Amino acid sequence: MFLGACHDTPADTSGPTCTDGVQNGTETAVDCGGDGCSSCASGETCQVDGDCLSGHCDAQGLCGCPEGYVETVDGGCENVDDCAPNPCQNGGTCTDGVNAYTCACAEGYWGTTCERACAQGSCTGTVTCDTTTGEVTSCSGCEAGTWGTTCDPACTLDPCDQATGTATSCAGCEAGSWGPACGQTCDPGHCWGTVSCDQDSGALFACAACTDGYPGPTCGCGDGVLDTAAGEACDDGNHADGDGCSATCAEEPAAAVTDLGAGPLLADSSRTCADIVSYSVTGLAGTSATVTPSPTPDCLAAGDEVLLLDAQGSAGAVDNVGNYELLTVAGVSGDTVSFSQTRTRSYGAAAGSDAGVGTGASDQKVIL
Repeated sequence: MFLGACHDTPADTSGPTCTDGVQNGTETAVDCGGDGCSSCASGETCQVDGDCLSGHCDAQGLCGCPEGYVETVDGGCENVDDCAPNPCQNGGTCTDGVNAYTCACAEGYWGTTCERACAQGSCTGTVTCDTTTGEVTSCSGCEAGTWGTTCDPACTLDPCDQATGTATSCAGCEAGSWGPACGQTCDPGHCWGTVSCDQDSGALFACAACTDGYPGPTCGCGDGVLDTAAGEACDDGNHADGDGCSATCAEEPAAAVTDLGAGPLLADSSRTCADIVSYSVTGLAGTSATVTPSPTPDCLAAGDEVLLLDAQGSAGAVDNVGNYELLTVAGVSGDTVSFSQTRTRSYGAAAGSDAGVGTGASDQKVIL
C-alpha cells in the first residue's frame, strides 16, 4: 500500500479584529469596546464609560443612559426635561435639573411645588414666607392691634405704628403729655408740679403752682406773650400795675393823655401859644434858621428848647432825611430864630449840605 507524503496545515496568524464576529482581544462585547473597536450600544457589556456609545457604563457593566437621561436616535443620551409639564403650582417658576427640578414660588406660597399658601396670621394684603418652612417673613399690612414685619407683636397701645409699635392716636393723655399719641411733653413754662395742656395744641391750661412773679392759671402772665386761652386780657412783659396792663394781665383804665398842641400849659400867663407848635424852615445858617410863619413873642422866646428835624426829602434826595437835634433859642427877630449853640447836623438835599431847604415840591421839608 502506497502511502503519500504528509503536509501540515498553515496556522492563522492574522489576530483578532473588530469585524470577526467574535469577542476577542480587548473587546468588551462582540466587535465593540476596548482599545481599538467602536463604542458599544446600550445593553452591551462594558468596563468603563469609554466603552459605551452613551458614555455611561453602569454598575452592572452594561452600557446605557444614567438616571434622568433618555437615549437619542444616535445612541447618545440627553437630559429629561423634568419641568415639562410644569410641576410648580400657583404661578411658581420651574428650573430643570438632572432627574430633579426646583420651584421658585410666587409671593404668598411655599412648598416643593408651591402647593401651600403662606399663613395669613395677623397680616393684611400680601404675605411672604420661607419657601421651605412656610414661616412668615413679611406682611404688606397688619391688622389693628398688631405691628412689626410679620405683625406678630401686639401694640402696647392700639392703634400703633406698624414699623415701630409706637401708638398713633389716643383717646386721652395723662397729665403732662399731649399730641395724637401722647408722645409730646407739655412745656411747663413758669409752672412747677403737675402740668396739664391741650391734647391737640400743647397749650397750657392748668398748673399745680407757679414760680415767683408769674401769676395766672398757666403761670404765663408777664412773659410778654398774650395767652387769651389762659384768661389773659393783656401781657406787657412785666408784673407792674399802672401801665395799662396789671400785674395779673388784666386791662387797666387808660391813663389821661395830654395834648400838648391844644393850648398853653406853662405857668407863664403871658404865653398864649400851645407848647407844641411847628414852623417850616426856609433857610439855615450855622447858628440860626429862617422860618415861616414868623414866630410871635408869646409863641417862641429866648431860652425855649426846640427840635430841628429833616422830616421829608424829594426823590433821590434822602441823605439827610431823619437828621435832628435839640437846640436852645437865643432870640427871635422877625422870621429868624437864633440858637445858643452851633448846629452839628446837615439838613439839605445832599449829604453834608444845607442847600435846598424850603417849602417847594422839590425842597427838603425841615421843621422847627
